[in-house]
Amino acid sequence: LILTFFKVNGQVIKISEARLRDTGTVVTVRGMATHGVEIGQRIRYFQEGNAAISAFYATGAPFAAVKRGDSIEVSGKLKVFNGLLEIDPINSYAIISSNNPVPAPLSISAAGLVEANESKLVKLTGGTYSGTATSFTGGANFNFIFGATTVQVRINAGSALVGKLVPSPTSLVNITGLCSEFTNATSSTYQLLPRDSADIEFQNIALTTAPTQSNVTTTGFRVNWGTSISGTTQLKYGLTTALGTTIDSVGTRSAHSVTLGGLTPATIYYTQVVSTANGVSVSSQITAFITASTSSGDVRVYFNRGADTSFASSASNKPSGLTGLALEDAIVARIDAATKTVDVAMYNNNTGKVSAALKAAGKRGVRVRYVADGASTRNIALTDSSFVGFPFLRRPATDADLMHNKFLVIDAADAAKAWLIGGSTNLTTFQLASDPNNLIMFQDQGLARTYAAEFDEMWGSSTATPNPSAARFGPLKSDNTPHSVIIGGGKRVDVYFSPSDKTSNAIINAIGTANNDVELALLTFTYFDLGTAVNSARLRGATVRGIVDDSTDTGSQFGFLLRSGNNMRLDRTADLFHHKYCLIDAKIANSNPITVTGSHNWSSAAENRNDENAMIIYDAAITNIYLQEFEARWKEVSTSVNDTKLEGFDVKIFPNPSADILNLEMKNEISESVNITVFNGIGQPIESHILNGMKGSNLKTIPLSNYPVGQYYVRFGLGEKSITKVIQV
Repeated sequence: LILTFFKVNGQVIKISEARLRDTGTVVTVRGMATHGVEIGQRIRYFQEGNAAISAFYATGAPFAAVKRGDSIEVSGKLKVFNGLLEIDPINSYAIISSNNPVPAPLSISAAGLVEANESKLVKLTGGTYSGTATSFTGGANFNFIFGATTVQVRINAGSALVGKLVPSPTSLVNITGLCSEFTNATSSTYQLLPRDSADIEFQNIALTTAPTQSNVTTTGFRVNWGTSISGTTQLKYGLTTALGTTIDSVGTRSAHSVTLGGLTPATIYYTQVVSTANGVSVSSQITAFITASTSSGDVRVYFNRGADTSFASSASNKPSGLTGLALEDAIVARIDAATKTVDVAMYNNNTGKVSAALKAAGKRGVRVRYVADGASTRNIALTDSSFVGFPFLRRPATDADLMHNKFLVIDAADAAKAWLIGGSTNLTTFQLASDPNNLIMFQDQGLARTYAAEFDEMWGSSTATPNPSAARFGPLKSDNTPHSVIIGGGKRVDVYFSPSDKTSNAIINAIGTANNDVELALLTFTYFDLGTAVNSARLRGATVRGIVDDSTDTGSQFGFLLRSGNNMRLDRTADLFHHKYCLIDAKIANSNPITVTGSHNWSSAAENRNDENAMIIYDAAITNIYLQEFEARWKEVSTSVNDTKLEGFDVKIFPNPSADILNLEMKNEISESVNITVFNGIGQPIESHILNGMKGSNLKTIPLSNYPVGQYYVRFGLGEKSITKVIQV
């Protein structure tokens, strides 16, 4: 069977011969693919006999069909990219046959990572990890020592190893991978690219699964972990990171489990597991777990832009509010009901009602604490501490990154009164009244205490007074909070704080469960690993629909997903489409519906530098409520444009419809730059113009001779405001 994707032309030569040809030469070669999407969707290493080479597609993901063990024929130009010889661009390729035996890895020492073995599948034995990371991250290098030589193990963005445990420094490992090369302006290094967890073999005891929590009750839980071989079982735990109590189990095993009982509800316990075999011990990092609370588990969801309740799973399963006023009033009501404490971590605030409620709470004896961003926002509600009436702390202004959280913790010490308020909205008039946003509220002490612990880390203390010298923001923070909370009613909510908690890995794992559908509502989408995860869901058969703000991000992962066949739209109905949520299997009843929301944008800054939070909520009813909002936004971006007027600006478009030219007759009362962008019917920008400092009348003509017949949109942007008109060609 020959499965041809593109017609292959040219005489087939051996890979060994192709490697001797000059760059720029077009070659046609055959070989056995040694990996599939484990390394990436756009690259394949393949080998024939004693030679190997890689091939790369610059756009899209046409290689997604090529699996490990496929015999492929590739034609294209030879190119050296960062030291690696590859076929790029590819003219054509074909899958000749499938399910063939993969070439056995070539056993080499570290000295064998050389040009002669480039792109081959190789194996190094007896190495140890020399870093401090506990799990693999995409787009990163990890140093292993083999003999006396340091070998760079590269984990590509989208690798199957992202999120998996890094071997302990005490564990001897054998690593199989592709011999690759990376050269930049300062150095040239051969790298080892493992494909998945099976490519890392252990010679002695090692942790194979990180400690996880199960059987969670108000008075206890079970801690589970795995090791590569049988070893002892020991658990240390306590109310602080000093631990203090040790439990040893009799016997040896590779699947370990220890049950803790007699604990206090909604309380954080710090744990560390240790296993020993043949005189070698491995231990986990200290991990925070939390018991279930006795709270009600009441959950309320608010949106400020309406929802399509025809998608409700039941007559009663609807949002608690659908306007900015309802959202704001809900926050004020919770502050007004506070009796002991209110903690606020908010990127920006210029609202009178919320600020007045906080000040009133402080006057009646409630401890109010407030963490804000440093220099990037005005936060005019916090400009005068005597007016504010409560202490606040900003992330250091010398730090260019953001304290981007948007959460409130209320009465965390009281199981019946504790509330956690989160979501995407800032406390500004535009965010509450105009920009699409969501707010979610939980009556749960476990969630409240988890967020309060994160707040204390930024505040620098657990008291009413901040301690700037001990306050930790951004990369200085540690992974010291529970990641899974069982709230009242048994719902599971996973919680991650950036940048310490590897939030994107958790979102990737959630997307990896998608069986039927993925819905995205995002301000920005530039994080490669997340784009790969979404496209992988589509390749597995899930339907993907995504909405991204048009003024913040019109490329990167939006463009990649659009080119790869995902149904993506740009929002042109608001100044900022400010959501940061994802729905997984929202439209299939017998799956496991998941909602991801919070302040965490899908960007590198959010993952690596900003203070952010994300919730991963495992609940069908909550996911359905978010689906109702998504369907309303999807309808807007699919069928509607903002056709209102801007004060002081007017535009007439003629002729419309038109086949040859489009005249834009504009009038502007003040001198202000006008940004004109033309979008095609699926939201891709195809032409743009800037009229600097325009005042008075201006006629702009756009030729249409190269435009295919169809519907287009013209967006006129003036400062932070814009209008969009529909045109027909």
